[in-house]
Amino acid sequence: MQPQIVSEIYKENAITGAAGAAKPRLGAGNALGLVSFTTSQTDDVGPAFRSSDFVVVNQKTGRLTRMSTSVRTTARLHCEAFGNDRNKFKCLMVTTTYKPEVSWAPHHISDMLTAARMWCTRKNIVFRYAWVAELTQKGVMHYHVLVWVPKWVWFPKADEQGWWSHGHTETKPVYAPVKYAIKYTSKGQGDLHRFPVGARLFGTGGLNEKERNERMWWSMPKDIREQTTPDDRPRRNVGGGFILKRCGRIIESAWLFVCAGKGYVTIRRKTVEDLPTQFRPLPPWFSCVNPFPTSRNAGLVSFDDLDLIHPNWAWGF
Repeated sequence: MQPQIVSEIYKENAITGAAGAAKPRLGAGNALGLVSFTTSQTDDVGPAFRSSDFVVVNQKTGRLTRMSTSVRTTARLHCEAFGNDRNKFKCLMVTTTYKPEVSWAPHHISDMLTAARMWCTRKNIVFRYAWVAELTQKGVMHYHVLVWVPKWVWFPKADEQGWWSHGHTETKPVYAPVKYAIKYTSKGQGDLHRFPVGARLFGTGGLNEKERNERMWWSMPKDIREQTTPDDRPRRNVGGGFILKRCGRIIESAWLFVCAGKGYVTIRRKTVEDLPTQFRPLPPWFSCVNPFPTSRNAGLVSFDDLDLIHPNWAWGF
């Protein structure tokens, strides 16, 4: 399959790009270098996209997947911080709603969380939380905030404390925080297009450095997790691929950007031809042991190295 065929399907609104590193936050299936979700079998995608070398990524689904992974992992880490001992902590669900005459604004949730964090600081406790935005059937925004506090702490109601002056809040205990996180991150997938422009879907806080590294590690693609540990601190690298903050090593993505349409991005799997020419795999007829210990990989050799053995060998690529 050629990239030109893929581009024609998006001929009305495609943005064809040159081959480069795939956007690291997009992904499909168990593909290398991508998060674990796929929409390559959607009904509105032509047969040309159903290939092991080409994958169509639904950007909205990717956004929901990142939300689900981050919130669920954060909920688990907050519980583990207390040793999963319900005698040491309690979890509260704070639901915030709006008055009919009040319009949503992006700073409302952050203002409430800042006020709650300052209150916890005065009490000398860590403000551990995770929140998810949701829409009612009428399309009105509201928030579900999970808060973890020590067992002995009395946590006030946000509206009575003045943290949320835009409507009503309800606070109730939660006895299975991780299950609640799974429940609320699984809702509203069909309503994503109804969210206001600039609205965040979720947020987390209260994790220490080690816990943040683990949360970020779980958000990495499967093949990156198999090669690293949370202590390696893998992050998405500017320009494509992934960088390990601990040592500075860069892991290149196994996918290349092809084109983008409305809500979709098409990528293809890298081939040998996409590798830098000086580090392509040896040809099958080159059976001797690599005599160049300075090469980046024992199984790879550069054109210059081949040229030292025989100038004509490099022409076989």
